[in-house]
Amino acid sequence: NTHFIISITTRHNNNMVVIAITGGNGDVGTELSKQLSKVEEVSKILLTCRTQAKAEATIASLVEATGKDASFFDYVLLDVMDIKTIVASLDKFPTVDRLLLNVGGLSKCQIHEQSGAVDCMVLNTMGHAVLAEGLIKKNKIAKGGRIIYVGSEVCRSVYSFAGLKPEYLGKFGEKDIEWAIGQNYKDFASGIIPIRTQLGDYANAKIIGTMYTSQLAKEHPDLTILTTSPGAIHGKDGKGTGFANEGLFPMKPLMKYAPWMFKLMQVTQDLDVGVARIVDGTLVGEPKWENGSVIMSPPPFWGARGPPVDNRPMVPYLADEDLCEKAAIAVREWNTKWAANAGVTL
Repeated sequence: NTHFIISITTRHNNNMVVIAITGGNGDVGTELSKQLSKVEEVSKILLTCRTQAKAEATIASLVEATGKDASFFDYVLLDVMDIKTIVASLDKFPTVDRLLLNVGGLSKCQIHEQSGAVDCMVLNTMGHAVLAEGLIKKNKIAKGGRIIYVGSEVCRSVYSFAGLKPEYLGKFGEKDIEWAIGQNYKDFASGIIPIRTQLGDYANAKIIGTMYTSQLAKEHPDLTILTTSPGAIHGKDGKGTGFANEGLFPMKPLMKYAPWMFKLMQVTQDLDVGVARIVDGTLVGEPKWENGSVIMSPPPFWGARGPPVDNRPMVPYLADEDLCEKAAIAVREWNTKWAANAGVTL
């Protein structure tokens, strides 16, 4: 079932780009493909999927949704929670101009057996770090290319989520890095409000992932590397998204039966509006943002919507270069242990 990329043999010209997207079959991934298919400079979209059947079904649905020929899409098989598949996939990738680290979401609040890390951390951050660094090492990111990490507004305060999400009040330090990677979030309220542990794990994963990405940008000034977020999004007609459907109580019932409430409260924005943040000036067009930026919704951080800005000046730990370096060191140490347990070499 291994799929070999054979359709991309030459660059079309210097203005055409090949874009690889992890997790291309979710709400955000599908909307991304729809928007990118309308951009003239995009010559190919490469998706990562866990199985051949899922990849083929995703491409078939995207062909129908976009009207593009099937040759516009291709795929590589990998699972960001299985380091063997990530390492094995590296040689299957063609050279890409853009790498969008998109796959992620809420997890099961468990410890990932092979790595020993929180499952949400592996899903959202550690697997992507293995993939990005592996492709850079193999020169699979084109000269002047871009690596974009899809972060989340929950990596800092979102006041409308008070009670549902742990609040760090702008404080996350060196002592927090190891427990964020290796321990599920728990506090006095998480036993009563299950989503609190789930959002705690997710927030920690996105904090570490964002800081790791900023450090990666510092190490590779020849590339454009940054974090962005679609914000809090609702689906068509105000309905919940796949992300919310994975949520524990009370998120899932709220998004299933009253998703309009979040829109009325000015917490969420339309899916296409959120995804456009990731496209224009980030994946395609002239870069809008400084290398290492953290592009998310603006203050006052009530919801997660509105014209995006660089959040680093407003969130001290995201702007702390020394802390970002320490977070990246920790991610790499955990990934080295994960690789050793799996019997692969990074």
